[in-house]
Amino acid sequence: MTTVRPTQASLSIYPPNAESGASRTLLGTLATAGVQVSEAGGGPALVIYDGRLKPEHASLLRGRESSYLLACPGPEQTPRPGDVEILELLLRGGSLTPDFEGVQRYYVGTLAGLRTASERLAGHLEAEGIARGPAEVCADVMYELAANALLDAPATTAGDPKYAHRRDDPALRISPEDAAVIAFGVKGSRAYLGAVDRFGRLSPEPLVRTLEGLGEKAKVNSAGGGAGLGLRRIVEQSDLVAVRVVPERTTEVLCAVDLGEVRRRASGSKSLFFSVERG
Repeated sequence: MTTVRPTQASLSIYPPNAESGASRTLLGTLATAGVQVSEAGGGPALVIYDGRLKPEHASLLRGRESSYLLACPGPEQTPRPGDVEILELLLRGGSLTPDFEGVQRYYVGTLAGLRTASERLAGHLEAEGIARGPAEVCADVMYELAANALLDAPATTAGDPKYAHRRDDPALRISPEDAAVIAFGVKGSRAYLGAVDRFGRLSPEPLVRTLEGLGEKAKVNSAGGGAGLGLRRIVEQSDLVAVRVVPERTTEVLCAVDLGEVRRRASGSKSLFFSVERG
């Protein structure tokens, strides 16, 4: 059993003059879980917003080590229970690796393994009766998660990327100790997809650039510790993206994809969490 520590965060609503019926309920929910949230500042930033990510939201992540953008969509401004569950987990220092009945885990250590993992996920979902459209979206997100963890995250002790510049090289050989760990499973109406690397280099900057570029043509940029063009695809196709970084030890990325009808996912409601743990 893992013991998690109580923590605190500062709450704000975006835009600043907006009213949110979710804030009072959310405060009570988090307090019950041992997370103290106030509007007086202190701790990481917890931002309640409508969930429609735009370039202006990049400023909410820039310059902060940890930030939590919680989507509260619709006229009732109610956050999705699954998003609140992941938020609680992060604020209390828990791991993001999916850990519920039916979760499958694999090591991915080769370029061919990236495609195999993606196809395995799609086949698993279709065997569970999930429509092909959402299954293909999940497979695409899984591929990008695994590719970022396997190819972009690894670095030398000097901080130089090992493999990012050779992503398309069929002769590339990955050191076994640099293999990524992926996990996926279905809980309720969502697929949860995770990837873990052992480097802990990811910073908020790739997410900042991703948000700044929303609505524009995507550009390749693998700077920032393990995320490039793939991060843009991950954000656009997921309904929740959560990141937990323990510097120089591990980066965990968890995505949730709703398994309903395929829709314009890029403009759908999304929660975005970035958490750094030290000590």
